[in-house]
Amino acid sequence: MLKSLLRAAGIASLVLSLGACSSVARLFGKKETPPAPEPTKKFQVVESDFEWAMQSFEAGQYEDALARFQKVSRGGGANSRNDIILFYQGKCLFGLGRINEAVPKLELFLERNLSHPKAQEARFSLLNSLAQLREWKKVTLLAADTLRLESLAGNRILVQLIWGQALVELGELTGAEKSLQEAKPLFASLPDHSLVGDIVSESKSSLADRALWLGAHLDFARCRKIAPPGQNNKRSTAIKSSQDWARNKGKCLHKAISASLESFPALGPRWQHALEQSISEAIDHYFASVTSIAQGPNSAAGREAATTEIRKHFYQILERLAQAEPPPGLSEKPRWSPRPFITRIEQGLQKIAVDSAQTDKTL
Repeated sequence: MLKSLLRAAGIASLVLSLGACSSVARLFGKKETPPAPEPTKKFQVVESDFEWAMQSFEAGQYEDALARFQKVSRGGGANSRNDIILFYQGKCLFGLGRINEAVPKLELFLERNLSHPKAQEARFSLLNSLAQLREWKKVTLLAADTLRLESLAGNRILVQLIWGQALVELGELTGAEKSLQEAKPLFASLPDHSLVGDIVSESKSSLADRALWLGAHLDFARCRKIAPPGQNNKRSTAIKSSQDWARNKGKCLHKAISASLESFPALGPRWQHALEQSISEAIDHYFASVTSIAQGPNSAAGREAATTEIRKHFYQILERLAQAEPPPGLSEKPRWSPRPFITRIEQGLQKIAVDSAQTDKTL
């Protein structure tokens, strides 16, 4: 008992002594040493060059991301890491518009990683790249695989429309029509806003614009498929067959342009521009088609008969285009005007008038 009391008294005395020392230290101006802070963990935002590259990629800084991915690739590493770098290199190159360089990266990634979680996204990037390069045969092969592995409606629509375009360019119009018709019912299941969380970055309205353009593009392709008459030794038959051919082609073009004019107000700028190009190509093809009449003893007479019919249908098309012109005096600039097509046709008519006059002199 006594020992316990003495021990307690000693501790109390020690505490008082330390307090006194502290007071003396403050009295003479001596600073007390603060307790050392607890060590903190260093916050590391990025741990590797690959993560730096990913940060740049996700921020849309494709030039910087590409350089970093190339640095990682040169450093070697596991095969899986090297393969995923191929994917991101292809995506960066696609984002930079360097399509020719993107394609081999994406193709090699898919060749090695058909079942990779990023494989379907790689297929979409490759599909868009091949379409921009107009590699239509490759597009059709890849579209078939991509569609088979895809369940989301928005993605399926995009694949069907790109596939349909490729088939139009290859002259396989029945297949193109089938692709377009299979895409249309899928629109009902899409939300009106952008397809968030989907591979597709296009909105429902943008996909609808693409479908409208493809339908018009397909109509013009049907007009191009109307074959010219072959050689005929009988003059009257050669003239009639040339007239019938030019008439059918002219009616087809008139109908296709009329339908396109109905679509124009609904299209956004991107697909308005695409449709303008399709119409211009169709007009030029109709003007040039007279030269495709087979050479023979009555070819000159056949071409002259076809030219007369072509001229007549172009005047009808001009009337239809004039109806679509915006009225004069509008306070706002119209979004679209058919004036460039009117000018194109007027110049074409002047040319065939000159050509016909020269033909008359030689007959």
